[in-house]
Amino acid sequence: KLERMNDDRARRNERIFRQNANLAKVYEYVDGNRKEFRRKIWGPIVTEIVTDSQEAAAFVEQHVPRRVLLSFVVECDEDYNLLFREVREKRKMAINISKVPGGRLDAVRPFCDQDKMNMLKNDHGVVGTLEETFAVPDPVLQVLRTESSVHQVLVGTERTQTSIDRR
Repeated sequence: KLERMNDDRARRNERIFRQNANLAKVYEYVDGNRKEFRRKIWGPIVTEIVTDSQEAAAFVEQHVPRRVLLSFVVECDEDYNLLFREVREKRKMAINISKVPGGRLDAVRPFCDQDKMNMLKNDHGVVGTLEETFAVPDPVLQVLRTESSVHQVLVGTERTQTSIDRR
């Protein structure tokens, strides 16, 4: 299963980089110069996201803006400055960089209390929040929460839509 996931991820990354040659160049620069950075550089975010279904991947791609999906995440000012200088200033390529100091994930208030979420799931077919449909490292999750509120977006099923239509 792990091998299949790695193959799927490699194919997805290949497709993403084929569609955006500059993004591939930035990724290659980061990958080839990891020793120059103080901390791990994450991204582009879309390459860090692991979902267990095509449907979940589609939800993420529909909700999260493209500029966020194609951005890189750094954990300190020095890495931000180095990446910006090397990519934007020297190579003249566009890049979106988000900084998550120390890679720390901030605590968030739940969308609703557990009783209400259980009611939404049981009575209306809600699956959960968008954040619950994928896995990413904490620094990437922090950016997705800040930029796209993935912890507050509900994901439903056909049963959810039927429940909405009845009102």
